Amino acid sequence: MALARAFAESLVCPKCKTRLVYFEAEGSWLCAGDRLRFGMTDDVPVLLTDEAEVVSEDEVDRLLKRAKEQGLTSV
Repeated sequence: MALARAFAESLVCPKCKTRLVYFEAEGSWLCAGDRLRFGMTDDVPVLLTDEAEVVSEDEVDRLLKRAKEQGLTSV
């Protein structure tokens, strides 16, 4: 199930409170500043820092480039 665009654009990182980038195809959310990727369970975002995946700087750069190309974010 796709999340409503307004909802997807309103979620923020629970750690630093910056806006998350949503990758619908992967069902994941990215906080570029903290290098955290959050997943989903049963179409619900799991925004727990203890359950987030720490991603490398290279991976953050790759994901942000892809997001920009797809118009997912204004970065």
